[in-house]
Formats: sequence, C-alpha cells, structure tokens
Amino acid sequence: MKIITIVGARLQFIKAVVVSRKINKMGIPVIFDIHENIAVQILDKEYIPSLLREIASFFTQELKHISLNIFT
Repeated sequence: MKIITIVGARLQFIKAVVVSRKINKMGIPVIFDIHENIAVQILDKEYIPSLLREIASFFTQELKHISLNIFT
C-alpha cells in the first residue's frame, strides 16, 4: 500500500490539495499534517494591509476546512 504524506502548513498546501485529491481518487491514502494555524499567522503579518489580512485569513481557514472534509 502506498501512502502520500503532505507535511507543512504554508500556503503551498493549497496546491497540494488539488494534487492530493487526484492521488486520493486513485485509491492511494493521503495524510495531511497541518499543525500550524495559518489563518492566525496571516493576521499577524503587518506588512499586509489589514483588510487583505482578514480576507486571506478567512479563505485560508475555509480551504483548510474543505481539505479536511475531502480527506476525512
């Protein structure tokens, strides 16, 4: 049995979700190890304008929930 593991919680995991879903449909289990709270980290980045931080944080959190629903 092959198992694909996606480790990390940076914004690259957005790309990994698309690829991982295809791999998962082929019958290969995919494990996401997302132990960081990216949505909160985005809110702390002062170089991003406040409104954009809130929007990015919201969509990042939503993508995480969608990903969890796909793979659980």
